[in-house]
Amino acid sequence: LPIYTAAAGVSAETVTTQSVLNETMTVASAGTLTKPGFTFVGWNTAADGSGTDYPVGYQFVPQGPIKLYAEWNYVVTYDGNGYSSGSVPDSVTVKSSISTITLDSGTALARAGYTLTGWNTLANGSGTNYPLGTANWKSTAGDITLYAQWTAVISFNLNGADTGTVPSSVTTTGTGNGTFSLPNPTNVKKAGLTFAGWNTSKFGTGTSYPGGASYTVTGAA
Repeated sequence: LPIYTAAAGVSAETVTTQSVLNETMTVASAGTLTKPGFTFVGWNTAADGSGTDYPVGYQFVPQGPIKLYAEWNYVVTYDGNGYSSGSVPDSVTVKSSISTITLDSGTALARAGYTLTGWNTLANGSGTNYPLGTANWKSTAGDITLYAQWTAVISFNLNGADTGTVPSSVTTTGTGNGTFSLPNPTNVKKAGLTFAGWNTSKFGTGTSYPGGASYTVTGAA
């Protein structure tokens, strides 16, 4: 009776034949099989790892032809990326390279002044972005770290000006600590007064920034 061994996602297959009826067979190792980014953990009767596990070295008597698929595990690690409260989701071990999971919704994660808007493969948000709670997700590269994406919106108020156009708001994401130059409008006017810049308080009692100054985001403002 033959035993077939195949590697899910890897182009390789070998056949071991039971030479004597009721002969005890020993489950083989991975041998030369490799899959970058993934960890070989044994064999399974289903390609997606949902069947019966057969660890390397396990001895059994086959009752008929059986096909075993290499199990390639990988780990999804979440990074809070500057979070200020709550808890980072636990890492998840995915049992098969072809299995899918639902990404964490991030409901337990928070950061003062920011909104959690998704996960990204890079902390600064320049990698691949995935929405919170994405279903039927899988990694094609194996072990992966997903970074919380924090969004903050900086909006502007002309604070009683007689004329002028309100500058467009600025949205930062990723780590949420982006730096940009503050607007320096020339058409903002108020009778008897001169535009002097921006302040975090409408009464001018907060932090002042001249028009055109460099501003580093520390949360919505």
